[in-house]
Amino acid sequence: PIDRSPIPTAPAPVPAPPRTMEEILASSKEALRRGDEAIAGLDALSKGGELPGHSRIIQDHIAGLDKSTQNRTFKELVEDVYSGIFEGTAPLKRFDVSVGGGKVPAERSAFAAARATQMSARRAEGIMKYGPLRYVSEKGNWVPTGRASLEDIAEMASKDTRALDRYQIARRTEEVAERGIETGIPLDVARAEIESGGALEAAHRAAVEYDDDLLQYLADAGGSSPEMLEAMRASGKNYVHLGREMKGKVGPSGAIGQAPTFFHRLKGGADRIKSPWLTRIDRTARIIRAADRNRVGLTMIELAEANPAAAEGVMKRVLSKPGTGVLNKEAQNIRTAMARNGTEISDETAIELAGQLSDRALSRDNTISVWRNGQRETWELDPHLAKGLMALGPRDVSIFSRIMGVATTIKKAGITLIPGFSHDNVWRDALDAGVNSKHGFIPGVDTFRGFVESLRANWLNNPSQSYKSYVRAGGGFSTFRGSGAINIERFARELAGHKSYNPVELLKLYAKPFEEAARMGEFMKAKGAGASDLVAGMAQQDVTVNFQEMGTYMAGANMQVPFLNPGVQSLRRMWEVLGGSVLKGVKGGGWKDAGRVYGMGVATITMPSIYFWAASIDDQEIQDLRKTMAGTLNWFIRLPNGEVGKLRKPFFYGQFFGTSVEAGLDKFFADDPDAGRRLAHGLQESAVTNLKPQWVEIYSDLKSNEQSFFETPIVPPGREDLSPRLQFGPHNTEIAKAIGNALNVSPARLEYVYNNLTGTLGAQALRAADDAVQNVLGNEQPWEIADNPLVGRHFSRLATTAKEPMQTFYRDMTHAMSLSRSYNADIKAGESGERYSAEDRETIAMLPVYRAGAKRMSQLRDQLNAILDSSVSGEVKQRQKKDLQDQMVEIARSVNQALQRREQ
Repeated sequence: PIDRSPIPTAPAPVPAPPRTMEEILASSKEALRRGDEAIAGLDALSKGGELPGHSRIIQDHIAGLDKSTQNRTFKELVEDVYSGIFEGTAPLKRFDVSVGGGKVPAERSAFAAARATQMSARRAEGIMKYGPLRYVSEKGNWVPTGRASLEDIAEMASKDTRALDRYQIARRTEEVAERGIETGIPLDVARAEIESGGALEAAHRAAVEYDDDLLQYLADAGGSSPEMLEAMRASGKNYVHLGREMKGKVGPSGAIGQAPTFFHRLKGGADRIKSPWLTRIDRTARIIRAADRNRVGLTMIELAEANPAAAEGVMKRVLSKPGTGVLNKEAQNIRTAMARNGTEISDETAIELAGQLSDRALSRDNTISVWRNGQRETWELDPHLAKGLMALGPRDVSIFSRIMGVATTIKKAGITLIPGFSHDNVWRDALDAGVNSKHGFIPGVDTFRGFVESLRANWLNNPSQSYKSYVRAGGGFSTFRGSGAINIERFARELAGHKSYNPVELLKLYAKPFEEAARMGEFMKAKGAGASDLVAGMAQQDVTVNFQEMGTYMAGANMQVPFLNPGVQSLRRMWEVLGGSVLKGVKGGGWKDAGRVYGMGVATITMPSIYFWAASIDDQEIQDLRKTMAGTLNWFIRLPNGEVGKLRKPFFYGQFFGTSVEAGLDKFFADDPDAGRRLAHGLQESAVTNLKPQWVEIYSDLKSNEQSFFETPIVPPGREDLSPRLQFGPHNTEIAKAIGNALNVSPARLEYVYNNLTGTLGAQALRAADDAVQNVLGNEQPWEIADNPLVGRHFSRLATTAKEPMQTFYRDMTHAMSLSRSYNADIKAGESGERYSAEDRETIAMLPVYRAGAKRMSQLRDQLNAILDSSVSGEVKQRQKKDLQDQMVEIARSVNQALQRREQ
């Protein structure tokens, strides 16, 4: 029933009696006092004042804004740009400072752990060749377990790894059959294989121990719980990875710090089993990389727990994500199978095993998860810090960048694989190391020591303990790149002793001691000074350009712009060493580092620059060469036999300590107006090489008819307006001329595109093929020592017009022609021509002289082509070629000097 009685109304309010002024003032003072108390309470709360228990519980569940959503300071924005371009791991360095409380020892540093992760591929390669490791975090050393390497296991199997695969699969089939699990191999077949292959038992046992050491390495880094590790051991006395040729994505997880899904479900089926030997190689690289990455997360968590106040807003612990229904079902199946085998495991371990055994990809978020003391911990990171961790893993690069980067990859290989590049590189690295070293590296002495150690290991296959320690720390560069099937199979053949090198692999093998000389030398200096493997490993990275470091935005760009990242890393390293040592002194940290750095730079780069400059002061040919772009990259010296030798300057330090001094001397003694321009250009080229992607560079160079790096014309001056098939110069090959003639395209442009795409190696191959063809035809070509593919890079080409007077002549002539056309057009339009200065008019007046000089040089060029096409000997051709080209250079120099006198 509904109550329909009237609703009672409230009595009308009684008006308050009027208050006196004193009462109003007293009431206002009371309100102000209460307001002050409220403000004081809020202030106390903001400063962490105590709250009642119930209030604290509620307050703990109220979160402020995430740090990443707040307005970032200008300094933080600059740091983000820096990490995106120069140093992807920079956020971890900031983490050490902000959360670790300042300078953190390398053994407890998240940044040092990240640097070690950059060297994971090399470490994995060392494990496969020299044996498994364990990391002793307290000392920062990688210690051998004493068990067999894959190379040793292959030797135990008499290098028949296919027979070992069959034996291991049979042993595993027999083991899991007791649990009711089928592998697809009939049990009687497996037992027959075991009986016939008994000699492989030792290799099998060693392989099981090797896999066990890999799991232990992962567990030590917080990648799995101790209980799971023991469960895996209990269920895998004869463990062998039975991966299948299954559809779907099977690979490393995208989540930060998570271990990849290496382990597959143990089930039979019609799918073929992947080769355990090849799979073991792939898993080694993946597990070591995952463990090293996980160690970064573990280090960060330990720093955060040691200083929770500093870590607030940067990282926080969150609840682990529960498993799905399917995952729990799989976990129950695994637990049942383990119990049938006599091994009891907890639900949590079963869930973990199911997660590791499944093919599911883990979630992508800003979390890291590790196991400590048998418990799984999950921590959420600030997105900017997470980006620093993501820089350690494989970078996602667009398909466009990959496609457009194919030519760049070929070009870089073509440049770096020739022997001459290795000879240059070892010299430049030695000078870089002298300036960069923190352990007293002596150029020449320590370079030789490192070279010998690397030579013994790579050419003679007799590595010393020092070299093994170097590889364990991740030193040098790995030849095991990526997880592609071709790469894994090649590496598997090497481990089994079946080495069949193609020409490219032979060139890589030849180059390795040269590449590692300075780094190995610095590593030995650091270890000799008592440094740990971790510290020595970072020292060898920093002693010259650290190619393994890369900004988070650089992956795609570096695939398209040749040597972009090395140039950027040179600039970063120069600032850290030259600028950082000075800042340290300014801040009161002492000037010892600055004195060492600048003193070594002056002694090893400035003094040689002064010597080479003085030695060639009266040598006009060297002066001309030195004033080209090549002069910013090399020192030149006249040899007793008349050849001009050249020696590479170091990348950035060569410009800072060398070219700058030469430019100053030129300015002081010869008043060279272009000295500063060459220095600026040299610094730019050393720092960032060329910011244009390769395909853009080729297009723009062809359009402008100038090789942008060397500032020299592609089609020789005077031939631009000829038919395309006639656009070639004395250095173009007969092969290019024949193709150009057949297709009516410019041989010079055709050869430029080819050389740009394939680098020096491709150019030398084309030159060698051209010489072979011409020799067969009986048309001997001119040759000089600069054409030698092995040592030619150490000599300057004498018969050439690529010298400063020619470049100046054609640049100024083009400028004069442009002014003349502009002036004539203005006069024709009725203008007075007053806007042209006296200098402009002088330049226009010199145009007939330029044209006369160009005409004479064109006649000499025609004579040269006739000689090159003749049947005279190559020696005569070379002599006549140099004589005619010297005449061209002298004509250009005379015109240039005449213009300078008129200007004065």
